[in-house]
Amino acid sequence: MIGRAAHHDLKMGITPSIAKVAVIGAPLVGEEVISRSKEGISLSLFRQLLKTDGIYEILPVGSKGIGYELGVLCGSSARFKSTLPLDKSAGPSTCVLISYDEKQHSAIRSLCGMLFHELDPLF
Repeated sequence: MIGRAAHHDLKMGITPSIAKVAVIGAPLVGEEVISRSKEGISLSLFRQLLKTDGIYEILPVGSKGIGYELGVLCGSSARFKSTLPLDKSAGPSTCVLISYDEKQHSAIRSLCGMLFHELDPLF
């Protein structure tokens, strides 16, 4: 993804260690982007997430996959369990990784519906 933002609007490196983590959408590539389009995050939902209280950071997932972005967000030693493939490319950013306040879990899950995929930390 390419975008433009004022420096003071950027939310980077602000996820507290107690934050919950989820993927919104699914990693899709090639023909899947068209044939499974309902599984990818829409631009309108992405915009809603940007305005949602309790979300600390949103990272678009690209060709390196969810696992790579988890390393960026939580550190390379963080490990998570997921129903989604963590190493699959999401080339055209068909999903995003979010960190959020647990108090907002129900509201965020409701907003995202079936696109919400909670990631469980492995200790």
